[in-house]
Amino acid sequence: MGRGSFGYLVAQLAVETGIAPQYLLDLDADMFKNMLKVLHDRAKEQQNANRARRGRTAPRSP
Repeated sequence: MGRGSFGYLVAQLAVETGIAPQYLLDLDADMFKNMLKVLHDRAKEQQNANRARRGRTAPRSP
């Protein structure tokens, strides 16, 4: 099982959420996709916040 496999994705979700892998496998397809979207959106928000924070802490030249 490589990083691109479904099993790896389930393992990532289980680690990230603390939800048992078997429970994730039992979810219907729509709920599973929605969980992925939420985690993807959260990661984007954190990325944007980090970019904004870096921009504020950089010294400004006159």
